Formats: sequence, C-alpha cells, structure tokens
Amino acid sequence: EDLYSIICDINNSLTVIVGFSELILRRDYKSNEKDYMIREIFQQAISISHSVTKITSGANTISGNIDIRNNSNNQVPNSKFIN
Repeated sequence: EDLYSIICDINNSLTVIVGFSELILRRDYKSNEKDYMIREIFQQAISISHSVTKITSGANTISGNIDIRNNSNNQVPNSKFIN
C-alpha cells in the first residue's frame, strides 16, 4: 500500500472515533446503541494500530532495519474487552 492510502485509512478511523465519542458524551443511549458505538471505536483504534505498523514496517525496510516484533499476519490481538 502507498502512504497516501494508509493516511486516508487513519483519517477515516479517527473520524469514526471522534464522531462516536462525541455522540456518547452528548446524551444517554440505550445499552445496545452504546455498545455498538464503543465496539466501533475499539475496532477503528485497532485499524489505526495496523496502519501505524505498516508505516513502521515501511520505514524500517527503507532504513534497512528489520523489526522482528512486526505482526505480519495482521491478526487482531486477543483482548479482554471483546467477547
């Protein structure tokens, strides 16, 4: 992927995070509505994390460094916050 598409992905994810965060803060929602928004915020944060990993991997490749911590299979790590 090129840098422009990764930046667009990050920007789109941040838009979702900010938008749902604002909605949650402005009024009360039913539990299922709030759960949906919180899960979306979490998923978009994971998406940003993957995008940053891609950028870091690209920077390491360019500079000649090899990052053995890179999660090249792009699996979402297990989390106690998701069922």
